[in-house]
Amino acid sequence: MRDATELALKIIESVPLFLARAGQEAEERQLTSVVTPLLNHAEGYFVQPVDLIPEMTQGLAGLLDDSYLVLRILQNLDRGPDRFLDWDLGHPLEFLRRLVGEKVAGKLDALSLDAMHEIAYDVDRLGDETAH
Repeated sequence: MRDATELALKIIESVPLFLARAGQEAEERQLTSVVTPLLNHAEGYFVQPVDLIPEMTQGLAGLLDDSYLVLRILQNLDRGPDRFLDWDLGHPLEFLRRLVGEKVAGKLDALSLDAMHEIAYDVDRLGDETAH
């Protein structure tokens, strides 16, 4: 139990660093217009006190779903033909998935994909507006 708690804390504490590094990578690759809205979405969920597992009432457990969603969004960024971060997030995601449970993880997976689709739609719309 103690080892699991320590690992969970390390993952949670790493989330702001992951977000910052992803933001730097977006700047270096000149992808901020696409990546920054996704990172803002992930960050917003991470700091929002009321979500699937609220920190206000669930404490540490409430940060697990936040961390899971952020890592899923970052993992989704790596799914293109040109890897974005080239990080292996599989182990921490699987660990968090077991802690939050399949039902919550499934909802978070859907939220991460919804965020990707929403940003893709916004980028397409912006491209259409710019073309006119």
